[in-house]
Amino acid sequence: MAITDLENTEAWLKVQPREVQAVFAARCALRGLPAIRRANDRTVRQIALPLLRAILSSGVAGTCPTPEVIRSAAAAAANSYTRSGSASATYATRSASSAARLIGFDAAASAFFATRFAASDAAASQVLCATDYDAAAISNVDGDPASVFLTPLWPGGAFPKKLARLYDKLRAFWQKDASVWDFWQTWYEDMLAGRPVDWDFLRQVVLLPDEDWKRGAAHIARLIEKLRAKRDLQGSIEDLEQDLTGTASSRLGLGGNNPPEPLDQDSQLPAGLLIVWAPLQELKEEAEKQAPDPARLRKATDALILALAEIATWCRRKLDRATDKAIDWGVPAGLGYLVLHQDKIRAVIEAAEAFLKLP
Repeated sequence: MAITDLENTEAWLKVQPREVQAVFAARCALRGLPAIRRANDRTVRQIALPLLRAILSSGVAGTCPTPEVIRSAAAAAANSYTRSGSASATYATRSASSAARLIGFDAAASAFFATRFAASDAAASQVLCATDYDAAAISNVDGDPASVFLTPLWPGGAFPKKLARLYDKLRAFWQKDASVWDFWQTWYEDMLAGRPVDWDFLRQVVLLPDEDWKRGAAHIARLIEKLRAKRDLQGSIEDLEQDLTGTASSRLGLGGNNPPEPLDQDSQLPAGLLIVWAPLQELKEEAEKQAPDPARLRKATDALILALAEIATWCRRKLDRATDKAIDWGVPAGLGYLVLHQDKIRAVIEAAEAFLKLP
C-alpha cells in the first residue's frame, strides 16, 4: 500500500509488528530532527539531548527489542516529550518529540506527522516519497526491518530545501561544542547517508542509566567516550588473543589446515606465550565487567609492558637470527613466538592506557 497521507500511514502501521513501528518512527523522526533549529539556541540546548536520545532509542528498539531496551526507550520518550513541551519549543519540535512517546503505532504515526509538518507543504511530496520508500523497503525484507537503516533517509540523497537550511543551522550548533556533540553528529550523518553502524555499541549508549541522561549532554559525552575506549580495548584484546591461539595451534600442530581451535588451558601454551597470555586474560576479564577495576587494569597493563620489554631484549640477543627472515620456531626460549605479535601487544597496551586516562 502506498503512503500518501496520515490516514493510510496509520492503516499500514496498525498491522505492523512493534519492531517495524519503532524503525519507521525512528526514520521519520530523523527526517524531522533539523526542525529543532526553528527554536533559539537556549531552547535547543534544553531539548536536543532528550530528543536525540528518544530517536536513537527508537532505532535500537527496532534492531534489538529486548525488555531492557524497550524500558529504556520508553523512559527516553517520556523525558523527551516532557522537556520539549516545557521548553516552549516550536510546534514542529513538540510534534517530532512525540514520535517516541510509545514504541509502537502512536509513535510512528506521530513521527510521520511531525516530519510532514516540519518539511512544509512545498516539500510534502518528498516526505511522502521517503516514507513510502521506507514502508516498501520494510515490507520487502524478511524479518529484518532494521535493514532499512542501510538506505539514505531521503531517496536521491537531497534534503527538502527548508529542512536543508535548518540542518545547516543544526550542524553549526553541534560544531560550536564538538566535544559534546561529536557522537550525535556522526551518528546522524551515518543515518542520513545509510551507512552501517555498530548497533551493539548504540545499544550500550541507550542503556546508560536514566540518572546519567538527566545530568546533561556533556556528562553523556564523557560516558560515551569511555564506552568507546572500552570497546577499543576489548577489540584489541580479541585481535591479539586470536593471533596467539593461532600461533600456539600452529606450533603444536593443532587444527591441520583448518582455522585453529581456541586454547582453553594455559598448559597448552608454549612457555614464552604465557608472559603475555596471563595478563591478557586478566585484562579481558576486567574489561568485560560493567565497571572495570582501574587497579587490576593497571596491574595487567604493566605486566604486558614488562613482557614487551622482555621481547625487545630477546630480539636484541637474537638479532642475527631474526633479521630479514621469519623467526626460527626452534628457539628454546619461546619468546620468539611473540616477536611477530609486538604490534598487537602494543595496541592492547595503548588501548588500556587510553581507557585508564579517562575519568
